[in-house]
Amino acid sequence: YEAFIAIIIWAIVVALTRYVSLGTILGALAVPVMTIIFHNEIHYLLFSFLGAAFVIYKHHSNISRLLKGNERKIGKD
Repeated sequence: YEAFIAIIIWAIVVALTRYVSLGTILGALAVPVMTIIFHNEIHYLLFSFLGAAFVIYKHHSNISRLLKGNERKIGKD
């Protein structure tokens, strides 16, 4: 369920904002939340939080550009 919901969130965010990085970050953040809702088992929670943290860490430059308003959108050069 978590991955499916994350993909839906990603698609909606990208469709509305045209920021792939924002969709990826929000989709990754949704996974631990959905894990709490659907599983609530410590090993699933740990794995989902570590995965979300890794995605956010890898997107730190994108987050900086998003906050500055400099992130590129799909279809824009």
